[in-house]
Amino acid sequence: MSDKVVRLWGAGTHPAYRGRGGYRAITIARMNEGHHRGATIAIVNARTGTSGPILKRMGFRLVSLTKEYELRTLR
Repeated sequence: MSDKVVRLWGAGTHPAYRGRGGYRAITIARMNEGHHRGATIAIVNARTGTSGPILKRMGFRLVSLTKEYELRTLR
């Protein structure tokens, strides 16, 4: 948390357990904990292709996109 914002970074579901509501349940639990601690806003950093549809159904809206970069080797 930062001030009254709960930041939900780093959740996921093992492929063998997808489609059973686990990601939604853990997101709700984390938001409830944030609310209990005084949060009034929730921000999620998520992948648009996997978590995006779930979060949209939960009432989140897309506000920005980011790019991921990977450094494969150091020279």
